[in-house]
Amino acid sequence: MPEKNFITWTAMISACAQHGCPLEVIGTYEEMERQGVAPVPITLAMVAGAYGEVKSLQDARKFHERIVDKGLGSAFLVENSLMNMYGKCGSVDAAKAMFDKMKTRNVITWTTMVAAYARNARPLEALDLYTEMVLDGTKPSLVTFTCVLAACSHAGRMEVGQRHLWSMKLDYGLAPTAEHYACVVDLLGRAGWLKEAEELILVKSLEVDDVVWRALLSACKIHCDTELGGVAAEQVTQLAPFDTSSYVLLSNIHAELGYSRSSKARALRKRSTIIKPEV
Repeated sequence: MPEKNFITWTAMISACAQHGCPLEVIGTYEEMERQGVAPVPITLAMVAGAYGEVKSLQDARKFHERIVDKGLGSAFLVENSLMNMYGKCGSVDAAKAMFDKMKTRNVITWTTMVAAYARNARPLEALDLYTEMVLDGTKPSLVTFTCVLAACSHAGRMEVGQRHLWSMKLDYGLAPTAEHYACVVDLLGRAGWLKEAEELILVKSLEVDDVVWRALLSACKIHCDTELGGVAAEQVTQLAPFDTSSYVLLSNIHAELGYSRSSKARALRKRSTIIKPEV
């Protein structure tokens, strides 16, 4: 094209972003800068997302400094994107600094910060921030609950996770998706309640997909349960036949424990009865 404006460049950056090419996003933006074309907030948001995918904190900070120097970092969309960028790059403190200075916050802002805590092994802070979000009067979204349930799983807060699953529909009218059930299955699985996790999947068979069964398979690996792991692996391979991770997980289960010890391990596993959420 003989002439290119900010719309042209942003369209190309968007195409790269949509096809999962973060390095191409960054490279295209840098060329846009060299051509002297000023970006708009949505352009910067996509570039910040690309830096988050690349996970290079040093480069992310340099990008932030450049747009601040140009007076382009104060737009609400850009601030949210920069916070998400820092969270994905592992700098929770930088993300929190962005969060604290923001004068306006919406559900995306709160959820992004909750996700940053959950993603970086700080689940209790994620749950505390979610409580603060609710007290602030911000209604959580489906994405918010995914982050909250993931935090419950990593923190081992089973009862709290169950309450949040119930709260989705009872308090906010949100129907849990397969991703939410995957988090709950992961929560049960980490605690060793593999049979209960399987029962939840079977009860919610219409809502689950390969992600949910893969969560159970991962839990079977943790607890070396080859029998249930085989069931989960079969389901995953039927739903996602070209996904190789399930074969690797099942192979690792057999390698670590073997069939001969599987029954004994399952017999020794702690069993308990839980109240299944009516959602």
